[in-house]
Amino acid sequence: MSIPLKTDEVGNAIMYPLTGWELRPVADIELMIGIEYAETPEQYQTAERRTFQVVLYPEQAAKLAEDLKSAVTSLLVPKSATIQ
Repeated sequence: MSIPLKTDEVGNAIMYPLTGWELRPVADIELMIGIEYAETPEQYQTAERRTFQVVLYPEQAAKLAEDLKSAVTSLLVPKSATIQ
């Protein structure tokens, strides 16, 4: 699946630094993830933050965890170790 990303006027993906997150069960059947981020460099310096929340079914949360672990593992493997 490819999700269209927000981009700037020259096509670069717009990214914000993650500054925190919180997980909470919802009605014992879903998981809410609260994401905290800084939208501008000024917000990052002043500790002003934005937040958004999403809700996931347990299967979605497990898949997200699996995908994050896989992505991090590939970043942590030295590039020289992947070249044969």
